[in-house]
Amino acid sequence: MNRRKRTSLATKAANKLSKGVPGPKNETTGSTSQEAREGGVVNRFEMPRESKHDKRKERHDAWQQKFNSKTISASARRRRNRKQRENLQVNMSSFENVLPELETEVEESEKKQNSAIKDASVTKRTKASMRNDTVNEIDRFQSILRHPSFMSNPLKTVQEHLNNSLPKRE
Repeated sequence: MNRRKRTSLATKAANKLSKGVPGPKNETTGSTSQEAREGGVVNRFEMPRESKHDKRKERHDAWQQKFNSKTISASARRRRNRKQRENLQVNMSSFENVLPELETEVEESEKKQNSAIKDASVTKRTKASMRNDTVNEIDRFQSILRHPSFMSNPLKTVQEHLNNSLPKRE
């Protein structure tokens, strides 16, 4: 198989020029670029060849310039403003139904917290009271473990205790 290497258009054009194939005529002088090169006349529109590194650096600088630019296009500005307006629009109708329930729940929880805070601030715990509480808790836990209903079915006993002691939710 005879495979040929892929080449870019710029490479193909350079190859044609080096082989002597006349290119398109220059509008300002009326001669081809081959004629201009052979005649010693330099085409003032031909750019000097840049290295790949230089081209890459220029592209990178142009890309970075997009982020440094303070101005944005009018369409981008309009699109950004429209999205901001759309994000600000909120449908409050769904909150109307829930709001009274939330207010009552918040008030109840605040009352409970205030009473708990007052109780905690009134009583000062000493080391002796903490030690007594610990001893009492250990005794209570041991009595629970020895209870016949707990020994027969611990999970059912705990669940029954919680149902009896905690307030039921509506």
